[in-house]
Amino acid sequence: MDRSSRTVAFTYKDYADGSAIKIMTLSAVEFIRRLRLHLLPQGFTKIRHYGLLGNNRRYQRVPLARVALETSPLRFSPKPTQRPAARCSRRLVAHIVKGLTCAASAALNALAK
Repeated sequence: MDRSSRTVAFTYKDYADGSAIKIMTLSAVEFIRRLRLHLLPQGFTKIRHYGLLGNNRRYQRVPLARVALETSPLRFSPKPTQRPAARCSRRLVAHIVKGLTCAASAALNALAK
């Protein structure tokens, strides 16, 4: 803190620059403005976690929630995809692969039958 120039210098870790430690110098007014952003108004209480993750019975409620999610009808479960039969996949390959000669295409079609 430099009283004559009314600035505040402090170190911080710049994660965008590979976690380099840098020094930032701000005017005293700007430093206080940024510091006040972290203070709650009078009468407010900082709540870090609430609901299922609140400290009160967290270890009881989270496992119950996981069990409820497992049996929920709203749970997303992707339907298994069916692989095409071998004959169908050979035809598909014949159509997808570009640059096949007519002889190669005929050979693949003969194999597919």
